[in-house]
Amino acid sequence: MDSGTGSHPLETSSSNNGPKEENDQHFRDSAEDEKLDEIRGIQLSVEDKNEDNDDLEISTWKSLTSSVRYRLCNERSKLFNGNQIQPNTEAVIRTQTQMYNFTKYLEEESKVVLHRNRKYFDENDDPYLIEYDVCGGIPSINQSSFDFDKIEEQLLENMIEEGKSLKDLPESRFKVKLQGSTNLIIENISLMQDIRKICFKINLIRTMQTSQFVHKSQFVAPDFPKIRFEDIDPMSKLKTRDMMSEAMASQALKKSVSALLMLSGFEKTNPLCAAILTEITETYMGNLAKSFKLHLESNSINKMPVQRKRPMTCKEVET
Repeated sequence: MDSGTGSHPLETSSSNNGPKEENDQHFRDSAEDEKLDEIRGIQLSVEDKNEDNDDLEISTWKSLTSSVRYRLCNERSKLFNGNQIQPNTEAVIRTQTQMYNFTKYLEEESKVVLHRNRKYFDENDDPYLIEYDVCGGIPSINQSSFDFDKIEEQLLENMIEEGKSLKDLPESRFKVKLQGSTNLIIENISLMQDIRKICFKINLIRTMQTSQFVHKSQFVAPDFPKIRFEDIDPMSKLKTRDMMSEAMASQALKKSVSALLMLSGFEKTNPLCAAILTEITETYMGNLAKSFKLHLESNSINKMPVQRKRPMTCKEVET
């Protein structure tokens, strides 16, 4: 055998076993790492369970919602088959009892359930199931509405720059127009106030003639302010105010009702009484409008014939 080209058999075996031993060592190290990770995971899970058990809120939440969570998961699993939605499967529906329970958990003043007054919604920090949040499936509104406060501030700034004020603006539609029967009502109220003053003077003269002593309170003549129909407030003249607003229309109607009360002989009226009569007037006017609407849209044979080809008016109904 040639010593230059030959090699020792031990050297060959040792050179061939080198990579194999390295691979075995690598597998052993990786297996040990996996075991360590499993041990650490078990320890972490045990610690988490211990923390959950120590946390009264979490443990209470789990005990209260365990059956409901199981039912929801079971019903959800029926909705899918092979990663596909089953359209014929019944949808998951909230039960009235559980809805009442979860609503009660949020409303009651209990120390167990925290986060009752939350300003920001976080489904991961929620004391009840997300399925029982009535606004859970409603997306947020991306478009913001008009900020009328900023618009009105800008209008007022422009008016100040131009040297104008709210008094210079035209009257709003809520102001009662001094025409027609309104003038007659104001004149009658003024006459009643003047008659009241004359009656006071006559009564005072009779009292002085019949009695020797007259108290100073009997010399105070009645002073009634003149009724004036003005706007609800100066800001109601701006274009940003909604003419169909229920609150503003109610205030305007309240002024008219108060004037009619004065015309009926009430010198002073309690604000609560005026508010109640205004509500009665609103109901009456609303029912009257509904009656006219139903009559005009009715196809009954008992409906009165309409003169000409136009909608029926109040005068035609009376005749």
